[in-house]
Amino acid sequence: MWQPGGAPVVFSPAPNGSGGVAGYVAGPWVSATLVRESSSVWAFTLLDGTRYRYATAGPVPGRLVSITNRLGYVTSLTYNSSTQRLETIRDDDSQRTLTVGWNPAGDRVASVTDGANRATVDLHL
Repeated sequence: MWQPGGAPVVFSPAPNGSGGVAGYVAGPWVSATLVRESSSVWAFTLLDGTRYRYATAGPVPGRLVSITNRLGYVTSLTYNSSTQRLETIRDDDSQRTLTVGWNPAGDRVASVTDGANRATVDLHL
């Protein structure tokens, strides 16, 4: 895992006393937790309550699927099922959506368009 400031965080299995794993822990200097929320989602939660949820299943395991800020507002990310590239970023509260467009080679973001079909970024790639 990487913290928002770019510092790496390593989580290790925490034994449950009977040979299994009770959860995962990081060093004492890390103010974050890593919890398995379901069979397909892990949550990395910072001390301020910001939660980053990652998919563990599907064609690209480890992909970020949502961010919940400390006030509970959720931003969801969806990916194209055939290309696996980021397709939309949506504020779940306001229902506002940004659509991500890719260059022809598919290796760079070419545009980001809002719900009113205004290009907020047009990189001409």
